[in-house]
This record gives sequence, C-alpha cells and structure tokens, in this order.
Amino acid sequence: MIEQDFNNDVLTLRLAHGKASVLDIPLLEAISAALAEASANSAVKALVITGTASIFSAGVDLKQILEGGADYAHKYIPILDRVLEELFAFDKPMVSAINGHAIAGGCIVALAADYRLMAAGRGRMGIPELKVGVPFPSSAFEIVRFSVPRSQAQTLYYRASTYLPEEALARGLVDEVLPADEVLAA
Repeated sequence: MIEQDFNNDVLTLRLAHGKASVLDIPLLEAISAALAEASANSAVKALVITGTASIFSAGVDLKQILEGGADYAHKYIPILDRVLEELFAFDKPMVSAINGHAIAGGCIVALAADYRLMAAGRGRMGIPELKVGVPFPSSAFEIVRFSVPRSQAQTLYYRASTYLPEEALARGLVDEVLPADEVLAA
C-alpha cells in the first residue's frame, strides 16, 4: 500500500495502492501510520511523498463514496480531514515528488508538502470536486489557501479544472517542473 525507502536521512513514501492510489480509508490509515513512524524516528530528517508509475494519486475513491452513500461519507470525511491535517502539520521538511496525475485529494496531498516538484509530461493536477459533488473537508481548503497564491485559489476551487505541469507551475501549484526521470532524485 505504501512502499518505503530510507536513504541519506530521507524517507520516501511511495503511494502504491492499486492503479491510481485512491485515497480510501485503508490508504489514509497507512499514510497516517507512516507519518507517525517518520515523525518519531530521529534518523529521518526529511520526507518525500510520491506515487507509482504515472499517477501520484487520483484522490478520493469516488466509487466507494457513491456506493457507500452518506454513511460512508460520514465515516470517511473525518479520516480524510485528519490525515490531511497530519500531512500539512508534519514536523519535518516534506517534499511532494509528483510523478504524474495528482487529482482532487491527490492534489491536496501534494499541496500539503513544503515543496512540490512535478514531472513534465501529461500528468494533470487540480481539484475538480465541484464537478462530481464530493464534500471538501475544511483542512483541504486551508491547505489550498496556504499553498496556492491567493489570486489562483478561488479559480482552483470554483473552476474545478486540472492543469498540465507547466500551467500548474504558472498557477503556483508546484515549485518546479522537471523531466520525469529527475523528479524523485531532485
């Protein structure tokens, strides 16, 4: 679910949960546990979070949200909110190595990092929740408000668009765009 690699004081957490690393309850709980372990480990000086293949994370598990209805959403949203807060408040430097698509909750996870690198190419980044009617926890709003230039935040929320790497850079969603094979090493 999460692959870990520790090298030169840096812990890399690779989201490896199915094809798209959707943020379902098991993955969120695994992220939470990995963050707690990394925080408690004095050998870890920094954290990198990345995805697998060409997807960082496709965000919430829409199929599960729709199938589970209100009962699932009432259980899911508080867990999502808590894990987003844990990411955002992580007590060591954190970098998002965005290897591909970072959509919806995946975008918020990426934005929670202190620095964001994105692979050049066809990967898209954005928060299209309004298009599909998924609830947006308050922590996600705060992460966007803090991480994205004010002039871009409302557009990001209300247009529900996704952006290719160069436009994500121009809009302040990422700090750098690099060739795909250089993102993780950087």
